[in-house]
Amino acid sequence: MQIRNLGPIKDLEIDLNKMNVFVGENGVGKTIAAYAIYLFFDWFNKIFLVNNLINHEEIKDLILGKKKSISFDISELENEIVNQASRQFNALPFDYFDNFFNHTSIYTNESEIKVTSDDIRAFEISKSLRHGWYYSWNYIESKGNAFSEQLVNTENTSGRKDGNEILATPDNDKIELKYIVRAASNNIDYVDQLNEFEKNVKDAIQIINLSIQNVLFRATAPYDPIYLPAERLGINVFINDLNVNRLNISVGLSNPSDSQNNNFKKYVSPIEHYIGFVNNSMRNVNRHIKELDNSKLINKLIPGNFMYDEEHNIFGYQLPGIDGRSKVIDFEMLSSSLKSIFGFDLFLKSNPEGKWLFFDEPEMNFHPENQKTIADLLFKLMKKNIKFVISTHSDYFVKELINCVLKDKLNGQENNEINVYEFKDGTATKINNIFDIDESVDNFDNTTRKINDEYYDIVDELEDRRCKDNG
Repeated sequence: MQIRNLGPIKDLEIDLNKMNVFVGENGVGKTIAAYAIYLFFDWFNKIFLVNNLINHEEIKDLILGKKKSISFDISELENEIVNQASRQFNALPFDYFDNFFNHTSIYTNESEIKVTSDDIRAFEISKSLRHGWYYSWNYIESKGNAFSEQLVNTENTSGRKDGNEILATPDNDKIELKYIVRAASNNIDYVDQLNEFEKNVKDAIQIINLSIQNVLFRATAPYDPIYLPAERLGINVFINDLNVNRLNISVGLSNPSDSQNNNFKKYVSPIEHYIGFVNNSMRNVNRHIKELDNSKLINKLIPGNFMYDEEHNIFGYQLPGIDGRSKVIDFEMLSSSLKSIFGFDLFLKSNPEGKWLFFDEPEMNFHPENQKTIADLLFKLMKKNIKFVISTHSDYFVKELINCVLKDKLNGQENNEINVYEFKDGTATKINNIFDIDESVDNFDNTTRKINDEYYDIVDELEDRRCKDNG
């Protein structure tokens, strides 16, 4: 990804990996770069639609039985999807970016965010995790029923008991498209099924194209990227009051979507999305984290359970007492570290495998020991197919990541899945050499050396003064 003239960033290129860590002093563009990447991911999941992978005539041949199936070469499909996505994103108008940053003057006429084919391929699903998707519509027996359209993940459903389906399934290096009738009738009128399909043929073809796209790329709502901003501590504390639409109405804005109104509450989109994520995840608060086998690390960071009383709209935190009985603490009385980690807890309860998590200052409000713990946890989650963009000021966090990589090396495993970028002077430099033995992290180590040198200079001066005072 290329980012130019965006806030403090003058010229920057980022190569995405499974974990991407941004370090640097305050105000050098780490968060802005994360916003830009999130913008691209959000666009790919919510806006991008591939076209012309399949056409109307091919679908007609399938439904009428002229063809039993149609096979597509996966590499050709991937190339076509990648080319279309990169062309569409790089042609987005100024207003799209300006609206994302909510008219904060971060994105100007001189700004530029461009992607390459490699950026699109960050969404590719590995071969072992691919599964089929199907499009379905009503079966017509004697006279037409209302048209029904849906795009369904075949991993999560056993299929319809009746009806028609166009099924896209991966098969080694091919994707196969088939027509399936799941109706009880033995006297199928295929012309009637085609006529029902063609009532909304344009939308139907688009959804079938999307089903092929979804076999190869994670680009559906369950895989929307999640952003945990540095502002999350305040958001978590006041979440009941931070519904974006309610705020805008409360300041007299009759139409909250009217961003030109001077009363409009401005939030950059990742912060608005985080508010929405928390508000929409209340049903998950009382869940236990069962999907991940890192319970010891999770329990160290979150030793109890967040809870939500929907009837009384009360947040709390449940921690077993010494006598074995649970104690419930009001959310406002929790430590700043637990308030800060609440959004991450919700993420872990949201079936996170395969998702991208943008985590601004994961070390926030943590003791150094727990900064080390969260680095270890995120490293393990990366190995469970969760991907990250992280900005951090923590020496402990980065050095624990280095230790994790070196431990892998000690066990005969080469780990090349983390990119670390140091931001300064309007750009950023990849510093993956920090994973080599005897390399230092200058961004932190220079400061540590300065503090130590100053300490020993002061100690020497005090010692000299004491010697003079004692004659």
